[in-house]
Amino acid sequence: MSSFIYGRRSMMEVLIANKRRVHRVFFAVGAHGPELDQIKSKLLLMKVQFEEVPRGKLDRWTHDGNHQGVVAKVGDLPQIDFRNFIDDLAMDPPPLLVALDEVMDPQNIGVITRSCCALGAQALILPQWRSGGVTDGAEKASAGAMEHLPLITAANLGEAIRRLKDKGFWIFGADGAGKVCDSLDLKGPAVLVMGNEGKGLRPLIRELCDQLVAIPQVTGGVASLNVAQATSILLYEIQRQRRQ
Repeated sequence: MSSFIYGRRSMMEVLIANKRRVHRVFFAVGAHGPELDQIKSKLLLMKVQFEEVPRGKLDRWTHDGNHQGVVAKVGDLPQIDFRNFIDDLAMDPPPLLVALDEVMDPQNIGVITRSCCALGAQALILPQWRSGGVTDGAEKASAGAMEHLPLITAANLGEAIRRLKDKGFWIFGADGAGKVCDSLDLKGPAVLVMGNEGKGLRPLIRELCDQLVAIPQVTGGVASLNVAQATSILLYEIQRQRRQ
């Protein structure tokens, strides 16, 4: 399988991580800049072919996405087996994982991946079905973070959570009815579970959580946060506690 990735930052991170095959890279005619020069130098060292094409062709391939003058045809990221990853995961210092329960918007998945990389999560767990998945839009929104963070597909998210509980993880489900995050001890091995953009956590997943956690909000503020925003805030609170 192959797909397109686009954007200067994403392209550079693909080359730095070197996790998947780069088949060919296309630059818009007339596109220039130091970032593109760096990408071309890297491609020459890696002996990857590239060429210039009309900008309109890149627009069509990316459905008018913000490709910044560079698009690449690449192979898929390597698959990571959930059981092997969990069995090999060290528990000291306490690990932090994020799991998404039917988060459908690829942009949200990309931004969440970026936050995971920046705020210390070791992996992102995605359900095999009913998930926005690893798309070109998600890759662009992640600014290349998807090339570095382990992305693990779980055939059954509920069963994956049960296995994580057996491993010694405490499962925190994001829910407005939960306890506010700064009143909880978040320093141990933790899985932060984020729910669907509209419905939140499914009842089965909510029941499997050891604790529901909420973000304190000011009176009169908006009723809810975007799932990507909420993930970033909760990850920051976890790292704030761990640094102390």
